Amino acid sequence: MSNPRHSRTVLVSLSISLLLTAILPVSAYAAEKDVASGGQDAYLYGGNAKEVLMYVSTATGDVNGDGLPDLVMGHDQGGEDFPYFYTGKVYVYFGRASLDSQVDLGSEADVVISGYYGSFLGNSVACGDVNGDGTDDIIMGAIWDSPGGAMFAGSVAVVFGGSDLREKSPWDFNSRDPDLFLSSANAGEMCGMSVAAADVDGDGYDDIVYGAHLGNGGIHFSDGTTWTSQGRANQDFLYDISLADASHGWAVGKYISAYDTLYRFDGTLWEADTLFEGFKTDFYGVACYDANHTWAVGAGGVIAFNGDYNDSRAWTLQTSGTNVTLRDVACLDPSHVWAVGDGGTILHYNGSAWSA
Repeated sequence: MSNPRHSRTVLVSLSISLLLTAILPVSAYAAEKDVASGGQDAYLYGGNAKEVLMYVSTATGDVNGDGLPDLVMGHDQGGEDFPYFYTGKVYVYFGRASLDSQVDLGSEADVVISGYYGSFLGNSVACGDVNGDGTDDIIMGAIWDSPGGAMFAGSVAVVFGGSDLREKSPWDFNSRDPDLFLSSANAGEMCGMSVAAADVDGDGYDDIVYGAHLGNGGIHFSDGTTWTSQGRANQDFLYDISLADASHGWAVGKYISAYDTLYRFDGTLWEADTLFEGFKTDFYGVACYDANHTWAVGAGGVIAFNGDYNDSRAWTLQTSGTNVTLRDVACLDPSHVWAVGDGGTILHYNGSAWSA
């Protein structure tokens, strides 16, 4: 995902390491830190040993309104024993001027949110100010949720941010519903596979966009109240979505036709980018920083880069140095881009080359 507060990371590990760059001088960006050797500034780990992860998702946003970005982490199989095991959890760790070097989320998370039984809450997370109160809200996908008996329809839940968010923890949806609940209620769609927030219609409120990767193609858009379909109905499987602003965005998915599954958003319509034929591969993640910087990653270590939103033929391959499947990509700016994939693969792009 392009915006750092909307980033999502897939299959990284059971822990998160942080490199604190926001408070460092510009010259600090040249420094390299080896996380494998303990070079991180902070190390967050936990819940509990039974929280096996299928999709690890992270996002940042100021959800308690104190002016510091907070870290939101999804554990989609969080929960100890049946029926909680596949419930999913979302942990929130508030930003601080000084972070502890090690943080056990099981005991030190500021907010813990648990999903409906068997819902896989937290397979995707994002932050955005959906209700327009000036504080970011927490947006969470739950692909196995079955609202109203619609098996695996999937859902998106929103917990509104606020200065009293810590006092509302732990928040269990089985005893207290989320502030906002969204679902197409179409069985088998698994909506919420990916979520993002941006002011798509220009009204000053962040809107919610989510993917339903088994929903017979198409893209769904929420204006904060209702969901509508965007783009054309088709058989494409869409896995990820990223918007730089209200008129520049991309969605990617499974290769099943004569062209790669690349969808372009112009502020009004999503259309398949049928003019370009090239990679013939599945794309799992996309990050759109602006109209001149978009990355798509996928099977076989493929990393494709688009340097001109208006030119379909501007997609080119970048050398990744790996042949493992890459599952997602996120960027802070054109010189700070990360891709993650199978086997714990983490790649970094410095503006000129990718490296492990």
